[in-house]
Amino acid sequence: MWDNSYYGVIIMPKYKDELGQFIAQSCPHGIKPTRNCRECRREASRNHYQKHKDGENSRKKEYLRRNPEKRRAHNYVLYHKLPLASKCEFCLNVENLERHHPDYDYPEIFITCCSLCHSNADKTTEEI
Repeated sequence: MWDNSYYGVIIMPKYKDELGQFIAQSCPHGIKPTRNCRECRREASRNHYQKHKDGENSRKKEYLRRNPEKRRAHNYVLYHKLPLASKCEFCLNVENLERHHPDYDYPEIFITCCSLCHSNADKTTEEI
């Protein structure tokens, strides 16, 4: 078994059966393959956090220290309870909605978009 601790996911090695086809080893809960088991993913995530929590907390603090405008925008939205639109403004998807701030100096102005469009919008904003 190989533990990919960076992602917090346990990946089971593949084995070949008698016919030479690859098969995945099942998890202790009986679900094949292990990466599809919610309990195994949760356990791996908890183990990863316990093992690396000091480093993760220091990275979070450093990120917030370097990006105070992002923290202010996030806190502004939480404090004022600004609602999201009912669908993504780019692709009209209704799942995984997030707020995209084109300019962090104006935290009250944001675009509601799905996670995929949000990552694309961030890439476009960085290029400008």
